Amino acid sequence: MSPTSLQRIRVPIGFSYATLYVFTAAPEIDSLWIGLPIIITGLAIRIWAAGHIEKGKILTSKGPYQWTRNPLYLGSFIIGCGFILIASNLWLIVIFCSLFFCIYLPVMRQEERELESSFGEAFRNYRKQVPFFLPSIRLWDRVRMERNSMHSHNFRWCLVISNREYQAVIGSLIILFLTLVKMLWV
Repeated sequence: MSPTSLQRIRVPIGFSYATLYVFTAAPEIDSLWIGLPIIITGLAIRIWAAGHIEKGKILTSKGPYQWTRNPLYLGSFIIGCGFILIASNLWLIVIFCSLFFCIYLPVMRQEERELESSFGEAFRNYRKQVPFFLPSIRLWDRVRMERNSMHSHNFRWCLVISNREYQAVIGSLIILFLTLVKMLWV
């Protein structure tokens, strides 16, 4: 399946996985307290990223984009890991990782091709300096020095709204609510 096709079906597949998650999760209070901070961390990363990116307009390299080229996907992965810890179901881990790497990895690569097409040499230079997915500790000194001389745009809530990041928050809250209902009353 082409990355473009994967881009179109990733959301419906995500909804299908969320439904499977709710029906097969076996949450307990201890797993909730372990997974919840991880989910919150993932959401915070997504909000931070959404507050910096102006899709299709500029090449964003500040905020979380100075640590990883794909902070939105990293945040989603962290959110998924938090929910997996809450679920206490080994099969959900296997399915989640398979879906993430079979769908999102090709989508990320496709998006990089689009960024290279749009921003050319600027994107190629950015790609040389910033890791694809997992942040690098080696970037700490460079990022700290750049932070002292930053004059580009900062985090903006209007970008979070225009990038519709509230959908990830609402979706996570709905799944969390259904998981809590299952834990307490089923």
